[in-house]
Amino acid sequence: MARTVTGRLLALGLVLLCAGPAAAWQAEVLDVADLPPAWKAHELSGLAWVPPERALVAVSDRGRLWRLPVAWAGPPGALRLQLGTPAPPQALGDGGPRPNAEALAWRPAAADGAPAALLVADEGRHRVLAVDLQGQVLQTLAVPGPADQAARLRGANAGIEALAWHPALGLVAAPQRPLKGDDATLHRLHAEGGRHWVLRAGGKKSALKALEVLDAATLLALERMEAQGRQQAVLRPLALADCGGERLCDAPALTVAHPALQGGDNFEGLACVGDGLCLLVSDDAGRGRTRLVLLRLRR
Repeated sequence: MARTVTGRLLALGLVLLCAGPAAAWQAEVLDVADLPPAWKAHELSGLAWVPPERALVAVSDRGRLWRLPVAWAGPPGALRLQLGTPAPPQALGDGGPRPNAEALAWRPAAADGAPAALLVADEGRHRVLAVDLQGQVLQTLAVPGPADQAARLRGANAGIEALAWHPALGLVAAPQRPLKGDDATLHRLHAEGGRHWVLRAGGKKSALKALEVLDAATLLALERMEAQGRQQAVLRPLALADCGGERLCDAPALTVAHPALQGGDNFEGLACVGDGLCLLVSDDAGRGRTRLVLLRLRR
């Protein structure tokens, strides 16, 4: 394991040396669609794109894995979502209690023999489950970060909800709110091997809800914050070369804005599929709808 982590850090060093200056980012919402009630895909809390199968997969708070039949078509600047008919969800786990699943990421197969898997953050038990596409547990992983992290969470619903797999760093994760004893205005992202990054929270009710890898030099964070008394989703591109350790990251806040998004939807899932395209999904709790957003990032 130490040799694997060392290799990742050497690879990351090359990435950071080659990374250029940060450029301005823009986020354009291309389409918004409500999932049909017949899907019964309640409380979706994580999204992942599985390249080998070109499949969009979601996880729910209730410990279920969904393969979402979603496609998009149209001119590059006017893509529209197309929804098919989903298969029944798969229950997550190994026969025991279902996990409180709050984040999802895809990990490709590794040279050291680790199998390709979906990584699920089990917030309730502070662990990460590597599962296959049928939801069966292949491996249990430790959450990167301080050894006493679980005891310092700011409440039962303040655990790991942001999770990504980086080709050089491995597992990257962040609690949705800063830990007890840390500055409450700063979010910390932790990677395997002890590296961490710090970014300023967007207000007192800020929460990190998802992470995605845009490229080897850039992470994308989904932050939930409050604006004018309503929940607001913002995306924060994070250039790994620009910060690290206690040096604050200057991650711009890109508002997810569209005429259809006026109800303060609670977006929790994020997946990027290439060519700057990303998808967000909302947790429908209390709103009676689950929303999917297709957007394009540019810089």
